[in-house]
Amino acid sequence: MGEFYGNQHTGATDDGDYADLQEAVLAYAAENGEAPTTEEAANDDRFPSLNTIDKRLDRGWNDLLEDVGLERGQPEAYGPEETAEMLQDLRAVQQAVESDHLTSRQYAERGAYGDDTIKERFGSWREACERADVDAGKRYGVSCEGPQGATLDSRLELAVATALHERDVVYEVHPEVPETNWTSDLYLPEVDLWVEVNGFAAGERPNEADFERKLDHYEREGLDCVVVEGAEELVTEIRARRAGQ
Repeated sequence: MGEFYGNQHTGATDDGDYADLQEAVLAYAAENGEAPTTEEAANDDRFPSLNTIDKRLDRGWNDLLEDVGLERGQPEAYGPEETAEMLQDLRAVQQAVESDHLTSRQYAERGAYGDDTIKERFGSWREACERADVDAGKRYGVSCEGPQGATLDSRLELAVATALHERDVVYEVHPEVPETNWTSDLYLPEVDLWVEVNGFAAGERPNEADFERKLDHYEREGLDCVVVEGAEELVTEIRARRAGQ
């Protein structure tokens, strides 16, 4: 059976570290009249490095701004002059995730502008990454079309979705995790279960620290989540839950 997460209230980051980020954001906004982007924060002495910022964030950069009462930017709020800043922010986030590519899901969790804003400004995610000279790769593996037409991020996700489809299990692909910028791999409404598909050996998952923070969020919020390495693990978990209902 997969590794289970849920109903355990453990913190993902130190409260003092997060409070320091909040104070730095407020100080920057008071001085400059607007909230900083991740690129601006990295170049301001009030903030630590981008990697340290990333480790201290419970969710994403935009959520930090909201926590201190600053609003996220909307696409219509930005003029042509912001194009260069958006491209700089794409590069900064790509460096922060420490991978050879940047996906819209990664950027949504850390970027200053929101992935929808970026897509609207440049026409598509791939075009934005090309302008920023960033590889718009997939999260891992290759993308695949699932049995219900949804795009899946790996062959392993495809195998899991296919197993669910063949057993008439209702599932959602890449739903938003409530109150965050994260998305889950799958959600099973029948048994109220969030699913993360992880086929990586220990220590080999790209941006593993962020993945652990997401699992901590599931625990703190009482959201039942299971991490599986394959389809059979999830099928076994579903059977156990149905038997207990």
